[in-house]
Amino acid sequence: MSYIEFDKSQLTNLSYAMNRELLGTNRRGSYGSTTLAGCNTRKYHGLLVAPQPQIDGDLHVLLSSLDESIVGHDEEFQLAIHQYKDKFYYPKGQKYLRNLEYDPQPSMIYRVGAALFKKERINAISGVRFMVKYTLLEANSDVTLKVRPLLAFRNRHNLMKANDNVSSNYEEINGGIKYRMYDNYSFLNFQINKQFNYTHEPNWYYGFEYEKDKERGYDYIEDLFSPGFFKMPIKVGESIILSIATDECNPAILSRLYSNELKKRTPRNDFKNCLINDALQCLIEDEGKQRVLAGYQWLGVIPRDTFIALPGLTLPYNNVKEFKNVINSMIEDMDGPFFKYYHNVHSSKKPSADASLWFCWCLQQYVDNTRGTKAFVWKNWGHAIKKILHSYYEGAGNGIYANENGLLHQGEPDLALTWMNAFVDEKPVTPRTGYAVEINALWYNAICFALELAKYAGDFEFVDFWGPVSFKIKKAFNQHFYNISEPCLCDYFNDETSDWRIRPNQLIAIAMKFSPLSDDVKLNVLRLVKSELFTPHGIRTLSPRYPEYISKSEGNHNNRGLALHNGSAYPWLLIFYIEAIKHLENENYIHTMKKIVGYFEPEMMEGCIGSISQTYNGNPPYEGSGTVSHATNIAALLWITKCIEDFEHNTD
Repeated sequence: MSYIEFDKSQLTNLSYAMNRELLGTNRRGSYGSTTLAGCNTRKYHGLLVAPQPQIDGDLHVLLSSLDESIVGHDEEFQLAIHQYKDKFYYPKGQKYLRNLEYDPQPSMIYRVGAALFKKERINAISGVRFMVKYTLLEANSDVTLKVRPLLAFRNRHNLMKANDNVSSNYEEINGGIKYRMYDNYSFLNFQINKQFNYTHEPNWYYGFEYEKDKERGYDYIEDLFSPGFFKMPIKVGESIILSIATDECNPAILSRLYSNELKKRTPRNDFKNCLINDALQCLIEDEGKQRVLAGYQWLGVIPRDTFIALPGLTLPYNNVKEFKNVINSMIEDMDGPFFKYYHNVHSSKKPSADASLWFCWCLQQYVDNTRGTKAFVWKNWGHAIKKILHSYYEGAGNGIYANENGLLHQGEPDLALTWMNAFVDEKPVTPRTGYAVEINALWYNAICFALELAKYAGDFEFVDFWGPVSFKIKKAFNQHFYNISEPCLCDYFNDETSDWRIRPNQLIAIAMKFSPLSDDVKLNVLRLVKSELFTPHGIRTLSPRYPEYISKSEGNHNNRGLALHNGSAYPWLLIFYIEAIKHLENENYIHTMKKIVGYFEPEMMEGCIGSISQTYNGNPPYEGSGTVSHATNIAALLWITKCIEDFEHNTD
């Protein structure tokens, strides 16, 4: 039995199969995604979702789905399934599904009468190419395979509606046809490694409903277009490969190309390898540069997420080259002290206050966990560190500046520049303008780390300036953020208010390598986090003691936005939970890490199969929500898994 496998009873149960998703990528930004049943439930679903740089640089759903049929004895058995109005499903091809294995790519078995049929698919790493391999395992008569593509040709954040602008033209190519719905798009090249018949039958198909979008309060009805269909005979034991790509290839090599693609994949045969697969899917090559995609299926490159995730995505298994490539790519495109977003229309246009400080933390992880030297970091990346620190100290705009006591102020009215940046009705849900606890902890840590590098490199001018600043910050931090009568840290304060609600940002403050706090204070905070914020699936964003606590992320965009930082739990915060326990309760941290892995292993069969969601509900049963595969969370669990391995290796 495979590590990830589903049987007939699970696959034919739509409430089960349509709430579990599959994701495959080409590690260059393109992806394919749908549900276990094969029924799309989001506008972000599609078998080939690819960049269109000539249009807007964002990802576009080109191939929404393939409607396959088995034809025998003059009878057609349709394997597809779609949802229409009032949860009407047609056709109901899921009833033929008998088994699905995911190692390393999805492999489905269908039983249609006496015919046993296997379908495998992969998103090729070698380009923007989606391939399906069809194999007839058993049959007692002649069988014909029929395949009808359904196309969208629209931005992934939008939906397609029937219109008269669509092209009805196609061109014949070697082993297939090429077609595009609109002139400004890339062609899709449909090629098959066997002789076939193509019937050009351009038609709109109307009223597909996407249940997940409906739940979130978005437009959820789409029309899709089909240029025609392919038919080909298939014999018992024969395999046919269909390639859909933005460039042509020789159809004679499709079988070899498919096999080569499989060899490039890490088996999904255990928890660790599932995480490694997902880590590789988050590391993408974009216009010749390496970047970290924050989350599938709707996020782009978010600097904060890049720097939080990058150490865990690369360093546990010595992928130092990709670490350096991502760092260099991000530095190349710096705008003053800030880093740029890419392909992410939902991001704030304002730079975040913390991403540049997470950059310094990220380099610190490189120094502390590899053979990377302090001299190398200061020589190659020290200029970026200096730019950030000096700009922030002097004033970088958007309310970012250092006060006379050294503490870092950030934000302005109606701006959300920390990681708690959800908006509802164009207003920040958790406005934290002023002096935020994790921002100042990261600020102090970045300065101390830079001083460590500068001293090693002999940059005494830097040391002479920033040494006194660090002392001022340490003193001011303890004066303003710690209340001796309470075992917690102030979340943020400004001239008008001090917010002492129990949030996880104080956890980041106690877990920094260079923390301005004493161990006694940190231990008090850790105990508070354990009792009020820890869950088996991450750290809550707010203690349940408050009336604004929301345990479950559900409903429309506004409802989810309210829950995002008022109760939702984030797995990536477990990195700092573990670091705090390791430092303050050394004997407990290995046991804690093993328990955390045990909590998350069942998630390989939930949500996005083999991956980790963006957030989890704050109360049992801790269902996942948000993006279905999130880089920071994958990185955190991969890091924890490697720490367990290292501990066990060292104690053998």
